[in-house]
Amino acid sequence: MADLYAHALTASTQAAAACGELSEIFDLRGEEAAARMFRQLGLSEAERAAELIRRMAGRPLAHVPSWQHYSWLYRDSPNQGARKLIAGLMTVPAALRIALEVGSRAKGLYEQFGANADHAEVRAQAQELSEEQSRQLRQVASALANTAPPPEADELLYAMP
Repeated sequence: MADLYAHALTASTQAAAACGELSEIFDLRGEEAAARMFRQLGLSEAERAAELIRRMAGRPLAHVPSWQHYSWLYRDSPNQGARKLIAGLMTVPAALRIALEVGSRAKGLYEQFGANADHAEVRAQAQELSEEQSRQLRQVASALANTAPPPEADELLYAMP
C-alpha cells in the first residue's frame, strides 16, 4: 500500500504543479478558458494529493526515486531557456495531449499495482485510483475534442511571454 500511495501522491503532486504552471502560461497569453481549465485540473490533482495524505496518516510512505518522478518539464533543469521556449510555444491542444499521456501512464501504473497486489485492500485502492484517473482522462479528452486547432507557428513565436 505504501508503494501505491507514494507513486500516486508523487504523480498527483507533480500533475498539480504542472497544471498550475500551464494555467499561468495560458493566463499570461490571455487564453482565459485554457488557464481556467488547467487551474481546475490542478486543483483536482491537489485535492487528490490531500486525500492520499489523509488516507496515509500514521502509515509509512515509500520513497519514490527521482528517476521515477512524473515531472512534466523538469523545473530544476539547468537549461531553463529551453524550458521557457517550450512554454512559450505550448498550445492548448498540445498541453491537453501531454495531460492525456501522463494521465494514461498514471492509470496504467495504478492498474499494474492492482494486478500485482497480494492484498485485497491494495487491489481495491488501486482500482479506485484507476477509476478516478479514468474520470479525469475523459474530462481532458472531452476538452481536447472541443478545442480549436492551434495557431500557426509564426503566430506563436510573436505571442511568447
